[in-house]
Formats: sequence, structure tokens, C-alpha cells
Amino acid sequence: MDFNMLDSKFGAAAIAALVSFIICCITNYVQNRNAKAEVAVKYITDRRVEWIENVRKTVSEYVSVVQSMEEMDTVQIRDILGKVNQISAYLKLLLNFAGQIDEIILEIMANIVDELQEDKPDFERIHSLLELLIQHTQIYLKIEWNRVKWEVKGRRYGKKYQRKETIELYEKMANPRDIEELGIEYTLGEMKKNE
Repeated sequence: MDFNMLDSKFGAAAIAALVSFIICCITNYVQNRNAKAEVAVKYITDRRVEWIENVRKTVSEYVSVVQSMEEMDTVQIRDILGKVNQISAYLKLLLNFAGQIDEIILEIMANIVDELQEDKPDFERIHSLLELLIQHTQIYLKIEWNRVKWEVKGRRYGKKYQRKETIELYEKMANPRDIEELGIEYTLGEMKKNE
């Protein structure tokens, strides 16, 4: 029996086993990492979907409360204004204070509250502001929903694409109003200028 031949066969088998073990370890590591990433994406996506629904319901409640105030006298309006301020504060906490559309939404809400604090609120202006609030919120939520769809597919929803999509959505906005006329700073032109 030739020991050199056995050593070479044993050596080759040992190397093959070692390579197989290394490949198995690498495969296991990659699969584990991918599984953790999928769980993280699912968790974040689920939370974002809940957040979107929360924003939608809160804006709806805000609009409903403000619209109900039209039939009230000044004293009743002052009583309900606390509820409007509470909903406004909650929305401020849900939104990103540094986001462009977020700022527009918050400014519209501030204009509505300012108008409601007048001795005789101009409900025609308030209705226009509420319509703007709804339109901007629709665009905001559409962009956030698109972000969820991209993330589920494992892609990144970059700022450049988001800005492009935001401008396209604003250009398609049904029944656009002159925001400046209502005393709101941010316009579509402002967004394009910041590109």
C-alpha cells in the first residue's frame, strides 16, 4: 500500500471538505443576512403603511371638524378651536417639519387656524384652504405610498426621483389653485427652483 497515494487522496478530500464547509458557512451567512433584511424591510413597510393611514384619518378628522364650524357662532367656534389645535399638533408630530410638502401642509393648517381665530372667519377662504390641504395631502401620501412600493421591491426611492415625481404630481393636480393668493409661500415654482 502506497502511503503517498493515501495522503494525496486524504489531502484532496480534506481540501474538498474544507471548501464545502466554507461555502456552506458563506451561504448560511448570506441567507441569514438576507432574511434579517427582509424582516427589517417588512417591519418598516408595515409601520409606514400604518403611518400613512394615520395621517389620512387625522387629516380627514381635521377637515371634518373645521367644516362643522361653519354653522357655529363665534363662541362655539372658540370652544371647538381647542380640538382643531389638538389635531393640528398631532399632525405636526406625524409630519416631517423639514419636508417641503410637509411645510406646505403645516402652513395651510396654520392659515386655517388663523382664519378661525378671526372675529368673523371667512369660510369661503377656509374651504379653499381645506381643498388645498386635501390636495397636498393626497400628493404627499401618494409619494409615501410609492416609497413603500419601491422599498418592498428592494429598491431605493431616491430624492432625485422623488422630486421628479412630486413635480409631476403637482402638475397633474386636479383643479389647482393659486397658492400665493391664499397667502401660502410654497408653490410648484418654488419646488422646481430648488431642484
